[in-house]
Amino acid sequence: MKKLTEQDGSSLNMVNENLEALNAIFPEAFTEDSVDFEVLRQLLGDAVAEGEEKYGLSWHGKKKA
Repeated sequence: MKKLTEQDGSSLNMVNENLEALNAIFPEAFTEDSVDFEVLRQLLGDAVAEGEEKYGLSWHGKKKA
């Protein structure tokens, strides 16, 4: 991965670099041209957040409110 301080006149393509890093860790989650998110979800196990919301508020008595 290139350092962010290096400048060669081109913009950084962080998506491709992240995909390459992910492919190095979980090569079985990649098909020829894309990521198989179902396989990646199985490989990550319980570390995958389910649902639409990433953050939430919860407190005792919330259902009654």
